[in-house]
Amino acid sequence: MRIRLNNLGRLHANLKADFISAFERVLDSSAFIQGEEVRRFENAFSNYIGVENCVGLANGTDSLEIGMQALGIGVQDIVLVPSLTFVATAEAVVRCGATPFFVEVDPETLCVNEETLRKAIEESPKPPRAMIVVHLYGRACPMGEIIRLATKQNILVIEDCAQAHGARLQEKFVGSFGEVGSFSFYPGKNLGALGDAGAATTKHRDLAEKIRLLRDHGRSEKYVHQIVGRNSRLDSLQAAFLSEKLKHLPKWTLRRQEIATLYRTELQNSKGLQLLAEAVEPQSHVYHQFVIRVQSERRDELVKFLSSQEIETIIHYPLPVHLQPAFQRSLRAKNLDHTELAAQEVLSLPMDPLLTDKEVLEVTMAVRKFFL
Repeated sequence: MRIRLNNLGRLHANLKADFISAFERVLDSSAFIQGEEVRRFENAFSNYIGVENCVGLANGTDSLEIGMQALGIGVQDIVLVPSLTFVATAEAVVRCGATPFFVEVDPETLCVNEETLRKAIEESPKPPRAMIVVHLYGRACPMGEIIRLATKQNILVIEDCAQAHGARLQEKFVGSFGEVGSFSFYPGKNLGALGDAGAATTKHRDLAEKIRLLRDHGRSEKYVHQIVGRNSRLDSLQAAFLSEKLKHLPKWTLRRQEIATLYRTELQNSKGLQLLAEAVEPQSHVYHQFVIRVQSERRDELVKFLSSQEIETIIHYPLPVHLQPAFQRSLRAKNLDHTELAAQEVLSLPMDPLLTDKEVLEVTMAVRKFFL
């Protein structure tokens, strides 16, 4: 039987009755846009994250862009962004009219930290207005150090939490540290909708109100538009589905962490591959992906071998954003060697909360067999 990278079919089959009930609630209400289901999910998710405000949006990219717009980030502003991320992180900066400055990552974690951000600040042609901190693969960045640096330098912090729903540091959840937390609920995320969806979280009520205006054509009441906004509303149906799945997120997170522990146990002494540094705080990594590093000349061979064993893998991400054709002229740190090397070596193994121990062992045995 094929071992999928992320078996959504298996996950959703167990929730089919709940989804049907959610669909019927929305259908019966006929409130398909900005309805009670949206408010219910926003309240539930803000309570889960531990922030006062959650604003549902159409997708995760919009949550980054609208969050920055609400903060007043725009033309002539520089925003620090890691290059080892999905393109949407930098794309949102450009869509705001600002300029991304690509930052190096820590080679042990592949996340940004105080050191890499401080160096980028020193190399930036002018003081950055903001930084986007990406909790890559589900691992929380060292937010205490980062917030202290940002506060000292008067730099706004936006958290890209698209891969880190439920990750926390000392009982504080990602999405509650910065000015804005940006979440994607793309179907394959740890908390995924059955289509596109996103949200912004913030501790600032006035900022939340600005985001609400921006997501709905700048409208404060019917046919009264205070500012120029856009259409980025969370559909009631997706909100209802997310409310059902949110109930299961804590146990799914624990299972992902158990799977990661088993992967590490079975692969820790394997020749030919490198594991990323283990999280200092167990709950600070929610393992959206379980990523190993393999020397570039052997990675493609391993991918083909695992595919022959009916094991799916994927590379997150094969080409850093600063090397993408669309971003060739962007600002960047003088040295992005760790980022470029990681892009040549990273490989994501199967990971989802219903993955069985037997399946994990099949994957690890296949990996070890390849390197014999």
